[in-house]
Amino acid sequence: GMGGTTGNMSPSITAAHKIPTIGTQSWWLRENKLPTDDSHPLFSEYDIIIVGAGMTGTSCAYHLAKMMEAEQMKPKKVLVVEARQHVSCGATGRNGGHLWPRSKSELGDEEYFNFQEHCVRILRDKIKDIEEECEWAETGAVNVARFQDEIDDWDDFYDVSSDGVEMWNQQGIKKRIPQINEDNAIGGVFYKNCGQFYPQKFVHSLFNEAKDKVKFLFMTTVDSVEKNDSDFTLHVTQHANNEFHTGALTTKTLIHCTNAYVKNLPDYIQDSIIPFRGQVIITKPTDEKFGLIPHSLAFNDGFEYLIHRQKDRRIVFGGMRWVSESKEEHTIDDSDKHPEISEKLLENLCEWFPEANIEIETDWSGIMANTVDSKPIVGQLDSQNELIGVAFCGNGMPKSYGVGESLAHLAVNPLSREIPSCLKPDRFKGGTEGGGKRD
Repeated sequence: GMGGTTGNMSPSITAAHKIPTIGTQSWWLRENKLPTDDSHPLFSEYDIIIVGAGMTGTSCAYHLAKMMEAEQMKPKKVLVVEARQHVSCGATGRNGGHLWPRSKSELGDEEYFNFQEHCVRILRDKIKDIEEECEWAETGAVNVARFQDEIDDWDDFYDVSSDGVEMWNQQGIKKRIPQINEDNAIGGVFYKNCGQFYPQKFVHSLFNEAKDKVKFLFMTTVDSVEKNDSDFTLHVTQHANNEFHTGALTTKTLIHCTNAYVKNLPDYIQDSIIPFRGQVIITKPTDEKFGLIPHSLAFNDGFEYLIHRQKDRRIVFGGMRWVSESKEEHTIDDSDKHPEISEKLLENLCEWFPEANIEIETDWSGIMANTVDSKPIVGQLDSQNELIGVAFCGNGMPKSYGVGESLAHLAVNPLSREIPSCLKPDRFKGGTEGGGKRD
């Protein structure tokens, strides 16, 4: 079952339905406090309810607030329901701090690639507004090879001109990343438009801009969703001071932004998603003579990933889930971590950077979601007034802000945005009709 919650379970909620409201302590979230004004009635009617306040849901709320401000839409009652204590407490506040868009070859679909480019463009525009606050640094990123067969695969895989990448040999890597263990690093693929940032601070900024126009209800789980003729009823439980309060919220439009948490979605969506747990360590600041590692890095085909924070010289390093027998798949419990993975992360980091004198400051875990075809699920569900943006397949930062923006526009006008067909939910429908049960 799921650990990590406090207080008594109310009998109507099974352990399997619990999201741990308190996860492992992520360094990015160390200053998080529960917002004070959280006294919204648990029985009320809304025009739009967004479930989930990570990058996707908070972006959606922010774009709706912006449209109301600009009078591009009639004022509507909008509510965001979030299981945890604040925005950005899931994967957005637990990741590696990367903005690393995928190349055209990796996405394998022109329409999807163009959509990602749109998402990255508007995200970068917003980052520019709050660059200092969210600690953005453009660094470029390198996929580092340790074995010749990785390089052989890349030669077949990348189209250097259309992917906009550069191929580096062993000398090239050594010249550009002087700290790296040169025996281990035999080549690399360099991506230009990548960087590092502080996702939680970015999302907090969106929250602060949205909260006058949009209500946020924290520490509140959606236990079930009932689909009525023209609206939805959400049965919710608010967890406050070790007490449980249940309620029912109705909404004309429902937007799911829950990434890996899919129990309230139709069976055909649930069946297509594989949640998995990632683990991350952050080091104490490295000493000045070591210098800054100039680029974001990935090793082992992206299974390990690193930034060296320019602001405080801490290294953030994640991955190594293959150490675990289950590869950390099929779990949504981030209140727990796998001690061997953190040990292996430290060991691996020291192999790549033997001079670094590394000490772990802390470690944590976070939940991601893959799909059976390795693409997110975005768009209309079974009707125009039910929308979804979930399952970002471990690369949510380049895409989820833009998905939130698209969902906000679709909620106001169903014809305002064209979602790539390879991302739409109905690709998983197969022979089944209708939404299936949701319990």
